[in-house]
Amino acid sequence: MKKILSTSSLLLISIGAVLIACSGSEEITPPTGTRDTIITIEERMAVFEACKKKSAELNNLEGLEDRITFLSWLATQPAFDSFGFAGEDLYAIFVDGRVVLFVNTPVDEHVGGRASVGGRSPTQYQANHSTGRTEDIPKTKKVSLFNGLGKLFHNNVGSLKSIFAEADAGYQVEVKDATIENLKAVSGDAVFYINTHGGAGQLNRKGGTQSIMALWTTQLVTDERDQLYKDDLNNRLICYMFATNDTKACEFHYAITSSFVREYMSFGENCFIYLDACNGFNESIPGNATFRDRMIAKATNEMATLVGWTGPTDNYVRTSQFFFDRLLGANAGGSISQEDPFQRPFDLAPVFADMRTEGLGVASGGVQLTYKTTLEREVLIRPIIESMKIDEYTSSLTIEGLFPWDEGKVTVNDVAAVVTSWSPNGVTCIIPETGNGSVGDVVVTSSQGIRSNVVPLTEWIIKLNYASDDNGIKLAGVCDLRLRADIHPRRSSIGETPTKPTYPDYSPSSGFIFNAKGSSAVYTLTGRKYAVCDMTGCRVQLSESPTPKVGTVNYKIPGDPNPPLFAMYNWSPEMKSIKLSYIMINVQDIPLMAEERVQCPDMDEAVIPIEMAYSAWFGFPTNEVDGAITFDIAPNYNIRPGEWSKTVDRQWGFCNEQGSFKQTLRWEVIVPKHAPTDETGARFAMDESGGG
Repeated sequence: MKKILSTSSLLLISIGAVLIACSGSEEITPPTGTRDTIITIEERMAVFEACKKKSAELNNLEGLEDRITFLSWLATQPAFDSFGFAGEDLYAIFVDGRVVLFVNTPVDEHVGGRASVGGRSPTQYQANHSTGRTEDIPKTKKVSLFNGLGKLFHNNVGSLKSIFAEADAGYQVEVKDATIENLKAVSGDAVFYINTHGGAGQLNRKGGTQSIMALWTTQLVTDERDQLYKDDLNNRLICYMFATNDTKACEFHYAITSSFVREYMSFGENCFIYLDACNGFNESIPGNATFRDRMIAKATNEMATLVGWTGPTDNYVRTSQFFFDRLLGANAGGSISQEDPFQRPFDLAPVFADMRTEGLGVASGGVQLTYKTTLEREVLIRPIIESMKIDEYTSSLTIEGLFPWDEGKVTVNDVAAVVTSWSPNGVTCIIPETGNGSVGDVVVTSSQGIRSNVVPLTEWIIKLNYASDDNGIKLAGVCDLRLRADIHPRRSSIGETPTKPTYPDYSPSSGFIFNAKGSSAVYTLTGRKYAVCDMTGCRVQLSESPTPKVGTVNYKIPGDPNPPLFAMYNWSPEMKSIKLSYIMINVQDIPLMAEERVQCPDMDEAVIPIEMAYSAWFGFPTNEVDGAITFDIAPNYNIRPGEWSKTVDRQWGFCNEQGSFKQTLRWEVIVPKHAPTDETGARFAMDESGGG
């Protein structure tokens, strides 16, 4: 584990190192002429070879004592104007002003790469961020993943590319080597990530103190490149860096500075920049702030978010993978800690907080990952759907979440919806009442083509076998009640146990209506009523026989005082069941022939035919029956089979004989379409104030 030295300790070491006389040191022939004489390429390469040889003798500068000894050796080399400690690293400045950083990069002996730190960290998280909601997402689709490290280190960009692929957010991802030419070509990036060595520190010269921050590139220092990049080196757009790469032996590579960023690089609006390098956010070094500020300033609208480490880091691989996985809701697995069910995407602040529970975002000596943003509110890199509600009166879908300012589009099962309102926290659209685009996977897409997480709008068609027996007149058939809902479990924060939402229960007097165009009932009407009684010594027979009939009635939204089919439902807490609070199937205006036969002593039989209109119905509740009919929902979102029946006393006619009215319902297993799956990321609903 690295030991972080205090500023005063470093100062003493630097002063002491200059005074050390090193016997047997390898003297480099100084350049001829005055101190501002340009060093020839051959002379500079000779200096580099001597530095490599001395470094190899000193265990590749892994230990503090080795670096102190190396610094004292640098003091004997006339090619250098000044030298010293830059944080844990060393620096030297050639007499012609070119800068060399000697970067400390310890390697894990067992697995290669930077040593990992596991477990939970006691370090308190601090970050420069606000607590609001989203300001906007990046305005382009371009993602550049740069790798600057050699074979000795984990090639992290391949894993990150897989995470972007799993997320399927629509970003166009390119993996690139961190060469000078590739970095010069950076332009319009939505996400810029670089995994490389970072060197930073104070440079003390006779003319004053200067700061530097530089990022290692993949390019070795050679004669040809020194000539090619002569102007950039002289102007300190590029410096030299000495670090491990393919083996423990150190190499000299070129490194880019903040002046390089200012001169050559640019980024897209609201871009996201991740410096996975040591010291990228070291607040103790002014040069680091300059580097960060120049990167942010090179965003098209000077609005950007930059993430980096506060010092030397040895916990970068899983941290960055976890970080992008949670921002994107990729649930890529592998070395990433997955949740069950999968996570939806989250914005930046909760992702940072959750990293601590995984022992991520921290490194030895209290070093941590942090960020700076110039966005006025919170940061995200894709639209996020948190919850949805469907209004069956208008077939309008309200989607709550985090969205860009500019209006994009909404699709349901790949069918475009008609957007009626758009804001950063909510989108409303009209979707078809039935057919394609009425249910299925809902996606919100930014105007640049960046897609949100997928959330299903689920459909149940509750198929009820119903029957009523009104003293012998029988109405029976099948009623389909179509219901649409977002029933996915949701989280208020990353990693908590998901719960289903709880909707208000309006029963027994009211409830939610079913989907009108998708609900109907078929019926068959048969049978007759028959009764016999004695009245004042006469025998009276009464019968009623409606015309047998089959047909269909359609669901009607209230307006008609006697709708042919109407029903309402309510959800139980956490949507564990559906409560059918009202149903009426009403077949009206059926021709009915009634007949009265009266037989009295000493009189001829009297037959009285009557033609009238009859209404057959199945209904709940009734004057005699209240409550609710409950459909239980299984964990796989199927409605479990069940039945319901009720018989009540129901007299009819003038005989006043005891009669009955019996109703029954029966349903088999009801399998929904587009139900949530284990791969649907859990999300959370917003409270009344608009917060999560």
